[in-house]
Amino acid sequence: MFNGLAINPAYAGHDEALSLTFLGRMQSVGLEGAPNTQTLSGHTQIKKDKIGIGLQLFHETIGVTEQSGIYFSYSYLLKYKQYTISLGLQGGANFYKTDYTKLLVNDPGDPVFQSDIRTTTPNFGSGVFISSDLLYVGISMPQMLTTSNSEIIQEKPLFIYGGYVFELTTFLKLKPSTLVKFVNGQAVELNINASILLNDLLWIGVSYRPDNAFVLLLELQASEQLTIGYAHDFTLNQLRTVDSGSHELMLNYRFNFSQKGVSSPRYF
Repeated sequence: MFNGLAINPAYAGHDEALSLTFLGRMQSVGLEGAPNTQTLSGHTQIKKDKIGIGLQLFHETIGVTEQSGIYFSYSYLLKYKQYTISLGLQGGANFYKTDYTKLLVNDPGDPVFQSDIRTTTPNFGSGVFISSDLLYVGISMPQMLTTSNSEIIQEKPLFIYGGYVFELTTFLKLKPSTLVKFVNGQAVELNINASILLNDLLWIGVSYRPDNAFVLLLELQASEQLTIGYAHDFTLNQLRTVDSGSHELMLNYRFNFSQKGVSSPRYF
């Protein structure tokens, strides 16, 4: 919800400014080898109201496995009445490394664990993003190729999501939203979210993933250009006996603003 480019290349250029976002996530804190992820992304418009470009870099560790990636995004924006319709493409590659030789194994002679793994998997994705001042809907498949070898399988996730901002008063706004993730052969992942916005400065929200986690969300407009976000996941599945939840921090900086010197409000 804080970084649309992470799941949809059509989001590139949506902020109408050069926008940089850093996300750091520590998942299942207290569980040895739990995922730890860092993402740096940036996007901007290069032809006003027409073309957006973006770049994503990420790094993740899970146990003795590391994954890094780089993806370039392109979007074409169309105006229809009060709506912006954006069509996006992205391409890049994931780089995998697994250090099997660092593991303690029951059978030291097992040939599977005698050498480390290094592999690169190129991929591409696409998406559509439709928005107005108060509404957004998106559908995307960030990786459209299923690549696999004896060690690595990269699936094709499909995201369908959307939300709407209700202006309750001049001081208070409500934004319900949802995201559904489909991966072949796996259970459908559902995210149900609701946030309130106080005085166009502070988002306070909750998110629920059935049988997985309950999340508390905060996002502060610290200045006209700097936004700070934080999320804490409370684990609901059996991992709750061995972890203390997950932490996620976001920093977003928009490099320019309107001619009046005040950034236009961004609700998504």
